[in-house]
Amino acid sequence: MRVAETTPAQPYDRAARDRLFAIIDERDAWERRITAAARAAYRAGYVDGRADERIAADRTWAAQPPVPLPAGPALADAEARRWHVCCRRCRLGGHRYGCEDCEDRTRETFGEPHRGDRPAGGRRAA
Repeated sequence: MRVAETTPAQPYDRAARDRLFAIIDERDAWERRITAAARAAYRAGYVDGRADERIAADRTWAAQPPVPLPAGPALADAEARRWHVCCRRCRLGGHRYGCEDCEDRTRETFGEPHRGDRPAGGRRAA
């Protein structure tokens, strides 16, 4: 087996080393500038893109016709029906409009006995 011949060590060149480090430092600085510029452009594009999306969504929303609300009873009518007390006949067979035995009550009078109710003694209430 033959041993590889070694070459004599080259003399140390301080100036060459300094030139090499200067080139490395310049490339590192360039890479940092490019990376910072790319990040700034990405952020600006992201913010602008999000703003564009919001503007487009607002325009789309504004362009849609208003949704009509379902027609329903007025609040006063619903509140009046809430406190309405039907007679026994209407409770069993369905409400009859114009029934004289049914009563519209208020919150204060809702719990009182009905005209057609029979008390425990079997006589009709007044």
